[in-house]
Amino acid sequence: MKNHLTLLLMSTFLNSTAQNVNSELENSPKRIIRERYDYVYDIILQSNKESIFPLLCPTKEYDWFNGWECVLNYSKSGFAENDCVFYTKLGFPLFRKQIFYVTNYEPSKNITFLIFINKIAIIKFGASLDDLNEDTCKLTLFYKATGLSNFGNKFLKTKGRTEMENNSKNIEKDLNYWIKYNTIRPKDQL
Repeated sequence: MKNHLTLLLMSTFLNSTAQNVNSELENSPKRIIRERYDYVYDIILQSNKESIFPLLCPTKEYDWFNGWECVLNYSKSGFAENDCVFYTKLGFPLFRKQIFYVTNYEPSKNITFLIFINKIAIIKFGASLDDLNEDTCKLTLFYKATGLSNFGNKFLKTKGRTEMENNSKNIEKDLNYWIKYNTIRPKDQL
């Protein structure tokens, strides 16, 4: 009798739980396919990766990236590291605020960010470095952007590639200038 009562109570609970789960799924948002855009850009730099990697940091970019401004929200060291969070309006200047979250930080090898652009897109952006010889390295910038709204989809289709290309070319010009002159590229050379 006791086992029968236990089975009856368990059956009632399981049926009730299954009905709640089905109800939640029926009322949840439907699957929406958004735009996805991948872009890769290689830069050859006349420097080794150990010299370049420290510059790929929100606080060190003030030294070489023309017009760079950011607010560092979280970092134990005050520099780039895993779980570092900062925001800027550069990168995709059409949007006023982009939140960057460091998801992978491997000194002299790779840094990867998730960039959140509110209700528009989420972008996985990173830079990896490979030495080509003792005084030349290759910096590979990579982007994987996903629209989060109809506007985000339209942005990726119409302006996304151009924004990523422009951002990559500016990084290339600014880094090359810094390597050669150890200062920020003048605004009249932009």
